[in-house]
Amino acid sequence: MRNRRIIIFMSWLLAAFLAEGCGGWGSTRPSLEMTPFVELAHRSLCSDIRRRLFVIDESMVLFQRAGSCPDNSYATTLYGGSPAEILCTTHDSIAGPMTNCEAGAPSDLFDTMIQNADSPDLGLGSDHKVRSVPL
Repeated sequence: MRNRRIIIFMSWLLAAFLAEGCGGWGSTRPSLEMTPFVELAHRSLCSDIRRRLFVIDESMVLFQRAGSCPDNSYATTLYGGSPAEILCTTHDSIAGPMTNCEAGAPSDLFDTMIQNADSPDLGLGSDHKVRSVPL
């Protein structure tokens, strides 16, 4: 009987330890701090046509802007947890369209979002959580 209690206790302890390593029971991933991204969007130049922010999987932010500037008419940038962490960007320039993704960045995901910019889920489907941030 004593051995059975020890086994039950150890099983419970192991389950609690594993759950804590995965964020704990009932915990949720902390939301990104959106204030810096909203400020960035409001300060953005050439955004008189379009200015939108999206949170992707509570870990990335996509900023889309478009404006009437002749050589900088659009830009889409994928950020990590802060505006300083640029993962991918595509934009118009005097030399034509330019796209760049950092090594290890989710470039396939970024390409899908660019191709489906007008879709509410940015073309990512149910595998990803996408929410629009009001500006």
